Amino acid sequence: LGATVLGVDASERNVEVAREHLRRDAELQGRVAYSATTAEQLLADGEAFDVVVCSEVIEHVVQPPDFCRVLAGLTRPGGVAVLSTMSRTPVSFLTAIVAAEYVLGLVPRGTHEWEKFITPEELSIMMAEGGLEMEALSGMLYNPVLRSWKPIGSTDVNYIASFNKSGPP
Repeated sequence: LGATVLGVDASERNVEVAREHLRRDAELQGRVAYSATTAEQLLADGEAFDVVVCSEVIEHVVQPPDFCRVLAGLTRPGGVAVLSTMSRTPVSFLTAIVAAEYVLGLVPRGTHEWEKFITPEELSIMMAEGGLEMEALSGMLYNPVLRSWKPIGSTDVNYIASFNKSGPP
């Protein structure tokens, strides 16, 4: 699609791993860059983007409403923010914590705190407070055998949502 991408992680180690993967993919070199920083620092530096993607992060932050306002600030008028996360439901507790952490070992134990999971309704309200309106919502299902995701109708566990920021681009 010709986009220029900035990948961000607060962990320098994670950014170094990403850069190593990038060195192995000549097609992406020059179009993708990585930075060990935070969304808050990018906003403080005056950065803004046409598309902001925040995947499986918000359920780990201390103050989700504040983080949503930061993401809104990073999204240019006419732009889109896309977030994926987990909904706080009994089904998500059983699958994302009991099954994924304790039974299957897909992620380390203690990775998630169910109380920090965010329902689609809560996310919509928090993003609206930052001036973004939900445009689309879909559940997601992970297949650990194929190591791939697919869209589904239920948002009981994992989901992805896109939000528009009004105004001219």
